Amino acid sequence: MFNKAILKYFGFCHEVGAATRTERGVVLPFGTERLHIDAIRPDIVRLAVSRQGQLPDRPTPAVSAPLPAPPPFDVTATASSVTFATTGIRLRIDRSGCDMQASRTGGTRLFRTARDADLGSLCYGTMNDEFIVARERARDDLILGLGEKSGPFNRNGRSFLLWNTDVLAMDNPRVLNHWPFD
Repeated sequence: MFNKAILKYFGFCHEVGAATRTERGVVLPFGTERLHIDAIRPDIVRLAVSRQGQLPDRPTPAVSAPLPAPPPFDVTATASSVTFATTGIRLRIDRSGCDMQASRTGGTRLFRTARDADLGSLCYGTMNDEFIVARERARDDLILGLGEKSGPFNRNGRSFLLWNTDVLAMDNPRVLNHWPFD
């Protein structure tokens, strides 16, 4: 899955703190950072993790339209987990270990945190100014796109190295680019 020689240098979140409800969702202490979970629509939930304790003023610069009114949502916090649910999506985070899984209310899995036998949850890790997020891939998950490369549209079974450039100046036509190399 990942190069273990590199992963061992990342500090991974292994503990989730007390939930604070917001107008759109919930904020959770997430290791040394904060995890923001916002309901955009009943079928869209935005996850954002602070960097050095701060979130940008506009956590989604790619969306220029005003956000709709927040949909109804529930937050259930127990000693072992926090569950965030709208009428369309259910997100559960285990407090110990930071395991995260999301599903549609009908039960279809959206994602689940990847795990490593030695490191535990690979939900969110940092090293200097880099971060890593990892999830399990279900057998029928499609991997689509990944830049302008030849070959089948479904990229399953192939390896790519992605170099990202993210220039958030709105007058720059190249706001986000992925450069995959074999």
